[in-house]
Amino acid sequence: MAGIWLESKVRTISSSIPIGPDWSLCSTLTRKFPLERCTALSDRPDGVNTEVDMKFFVVLHTDDGERYGATVPDLPGCFSGGDTLELALQNVQEAIDMHVETLIDDGQTIPLSQSLKVHQKNKNYKNGVWAVVHVPIEKYLGPAEKINITVPRVMLARIDEFAKKSGQSRSGFLVEAARHVMHAV
Repeated sequence: MAGIWLESKVRTISSSIPIGPDWSLCSTLTRKFPLERCTALSDRPDGVNTEVDMKFFVVLHTDDGERYGATVPDLPGCFSGGDTLELALQNVQEAIDMHVETLIDDGQTIPLSQSLKVHQKNKNYKNGVWAVVHVPIEKYLGPAEKINITVPRVMLARIDEFAKKSGQSRSGFLVEAARHVMHAV
């Protein structure tokens, strides 16, 4: 069965086939929920971002329908598994955590993510179940800092509109845009 798992902490497209308190199975992604790499979450009434997560696509495979292997296509060499689907997801989150920490400690950058469509075209991931795993990045890059910048009004409106359409905060969008530009240099 192919599908996409999304952590309900951020947003759930569909509540079909609930597996546990943090995950639900979704058959497709919609334009209303494009999956960008960084998400700033806020549970405060003033909207101040209290946590910044980085999202990673994960593909899960099983031969027996019980035990699962998990691969992170955007982090070459990062994989894990578990005796249940939930355990595989928990273990791959730890594997991502350790992998990213090692990259940062070694002075390397976190690779840019490819789109889900690109990954799904890879024959090695055929018939896999896709998941999105969220990993807090503050411990790698330090806590988020509030800054004051000057942006032309029209550009700010375009940034806000784009960020909203892609399910991001303004800050999350600007950080991800900066990562893309710096990674290209």
